[in-house]
Amino acid sequence: MTEHRRERNELYRTLFMAIDEGLCVIEMLFDAQGKPADYRFLETNPAFENHTGLHDAVGKTARELVPDLDAQWFETYGKVALTGQPVRFIDEAKAMEGRWFDVYAFRLGGSDSRRVAILFKNITEQKQTEIALRESEERLRRAVAATRTVVWEWDVANDRITTTENIAQVYGISAIDFAAQGWALVAAEDQVRHLAVVQRVAEKGGEYHAEFRIIHPDTGATVWIEERAAAIADDEGRVVRLVGVSADVTERKRLERAQQDFVAMAGHDLATPVTVLRARAQLMQRRQAYDEEAIRAIIEQTARMERLLSDLRELAQLETGQVDLRLTSVALGNLAREAAERVQVQATTHAVRVETPETPICGEWDRDRLGQVLDNLLSNAVKYSRPGGEIVVRVEPNGSEAWVRVVDEGEGIPPETLPRLFERYYRADRSDTKVGLGLGLYIARMLVEAHGGRIWAESTPGQGSTFTIALPVP
Repeated sequence: MTEHRRERNELYRTLFMAIDEGLCVIEMLFDAQGKPADYRFLETNPAFENHTGLHDAVGKTARELVPDLDAQWFETYGKVALTGQPVRFIDEAKAMEGRWFDVYAFRLGGSDSRRVAILFKNITEQKQTEIALRESEERLRRAVAATRTVVWEWDVANDRITTTENIAQVYGISAIDFAAQGWALVAAEDQVRHLAVVQRVAEKGGEYHAEFRIIHPDTGATVWIEERAAAIADDEGRVVRLVGVSADVTERKRLERAQQDFVAMAGHDLATPVTVLRARAQLMQRRQAYDEEAIRAIIEQTARMERLLSDLRELAQLETGQVDLRLTSVALGNLAREAAERVQVQATTHAVRVETPETPICGEWDRDRLGQVLDNLLSNAVKYSRPGGEIVVRVEPNGSEAWVRVVDEGEGIPPETLPRLFERYYRADRSDTKVGLGLGLYIARMLVEAHGGRIWAESTPGQGSTFTIALPVP
């Protein structure tokens, strides 16, 4: 019996010293109220130090080695010592440089024993990988949601489709409904072409890149989808899955259309003054005499071309961040009066009035740039107002902002047009009588926002419009 015990002890000692996991025996220490307060290390194996980073632990207490050790470690081991119930858990020791441990703890001896054996493994690297993976997945999920992009997989053999959670954001239906009804959403004029592309890849492999339209089931709106997908085959070369991404590119398509319209408008608006210039010059050439009317027309058309080209230069500078604001002390009331005087010279059929508060509103702004914005708003007010109407420029404080409002008595702006007024290339009136590339209000918005401000429009059709610039003041 003694020999058997000796052999068993030798086996235990060999395992104790040889295993890769950390192993230690502790004695729980309780306070006067019987609550676990600390524990002392009685034995440790060689791997203990590698897993914990603790040196010469035998004979020392946990609080001596790690003064700020988290309370749950004492509570967990104290419960094992008191109840005899073993426990398996994974937890982080923040005070030990954030190490994570996979732990199995059990009591040694009978009910009076306060010794606990702890078998554990440092899994910090594994946990950090898991955490990094979760964070990466969360970033991907947010990116997918932010870009209105759906990631999907089609199990071809079982005809089962799985998608990311944001499927309804793009297609307007759930993942379950998408699997059953997705094809029905494709616009009729695109269905045959798109289905042929998908079926070809599903049967023969490869990948595809396609654009098509769907009809949103709730709103009936047309939504443009850009889709990329690739086939995955089994060992025998048969396609078993298609994986792909579908992105809502409706806004991009709208901008592309706006750019196409812009090119057409620019060509038209630049060609018109060139035609007039040529005609007037040819007229003077034929007459071989100075013609005052022809000279006036040439000057007007040259100015028109200069305005159009100026807008194009301004757009290029703003969108490449090449505009530097030259901030100086500016009194908004004076700025408004100067702009009103400039437009009044040209607008002989309109009355322009300026209202300012008794206490001047001053701030650090770029005088020329804000003057440019006011010139644009006032020229628009003149352009779209009936002759004889009054235009009011009102400067007023409003909380932490200074407001400059341009109020006209014009024809007003349709409600559906208001949200798009400050978009690039947008021109509400596309008739030949209104000149411009649809850049004026967009440039105005960019310049106001460069000052940290806001600009918006309010209007009632038939009752005029109000454009408001809100600038932050100290």
